[in-house]
Amino acid sequence: TGATTLTGSVSAGTGSVTLQATGTGGTLALGANDVSGAGVTLEGVGVTQSAGSTVDAGTEDILVNGGGSTIDMAGALTTTSDAATATTVENASTVALPAITTGTSGTTTIGVGGDITGAVTQSPSTAISTRTLTGSTVGPVNLGSPNTNTIPTLGAFTSDGFTLDDAGALTLAGTVSGGTGSVTLQATGTGGTLKLGTSNVSGAGVTLEGVGVTQSSGSTVNAGSGDILVSGGGGAIAMAGALTTTSDTATATTVRDATTVALPAITTGTSGTTVIGVGGDISGAVTQSGSTTLSTETLTGDTTGSVDLGNANTVPTLGAFTSDGLTLNDDDALSLAGAVSGGTGL
Repeated sequence: TGATTLTGSVSAGTGSVTLQATGTGGTLALGANDVSGAGVTLEGVGVTQSAGSTVDAGTEDILVNGGGSTIDMAGALTTTSDAATATTVENASTVALPAITTGTSGTTTIGVGGDITGAVTQSPSTAISTRTLTGSTVGPVNLGSPNTNTIPTLGAFTSDGFTLDDAGALTLAGTVSGGTGSVTLQATGTGGTLKLGTSNVSGAGVTLEGVGVTQSSGSTVNAGSGDILVSGGGGAIAMAGALTTTSDTATATTVRDATTVALPAITTGTSGTTVIGVGGDISGAVTQSGSTTLSTETLTGDTTGSVDLGNANTVPTLGAFTSDGLTLNDDDALSLAGAVSGGTGL
């Protein structure tokens, strides 16, 4: 009962380690000390760790439970466990994550049933390397730059704002909900395609960035009253689901920085604008996937390739548009509000 402070390394060999500090002021403070065993459980009314400390669970799982208080860790959690519970961080107010490494098929869980109430961040120079990331918090989660994470799969995640920067390809395997906060998903580096599959993404504004972005039919990206940005990082954008927002801004939905683009269904607010290409940063053909349509007050854009929007679109206003050929089929009256240049195309 009470606070527990480590003053040296704890090693359990082939056995597991459980360290618990409970009661008033029951913080578990690892300091710069190492903890190792075949599975490690750390529980306190607050858990702290300094840089230089490593918690090594061998082939077994790691559990860090903050007892409803702050988890502030700057060292490392490492395991080769491939389990769905390889590393779990739960039951806290705010959380500063350490470096986390699991087995090649292991899962890292941040929050269970919304039991992390405050902000989740990463301590400086730490990174997460895990096959799958999932979680449930009621506060914001920021796992973004300058931290360099390696997370091939993002499972179901619920929070009040969510940012993830991944150093490679990122595939969604569940719904991502940012609540009243914004959602930013970034996949960078070699082969860094962002693949939504049929998963839904929602938040108060959504940014999707990858070296290529893909989406299957059945997936909806809902930005509430916020804007949507899809950036292909110079790769192909191939989306067949839906982008929807009630935003009435001049940047309600923007699709940019790509080779070829296959547009999903796009819906903006009644005064919102859809932008296809910025400064000629789409180099190839722009088309519409299947029977998807655009429903937006104003359409504008700047590409260096052809643009064929021949489906049953609802676009009352065509703003300035530059491309190498433009086809727009509009099911209603269409007013021009800027110069339209088709270059050498028809």
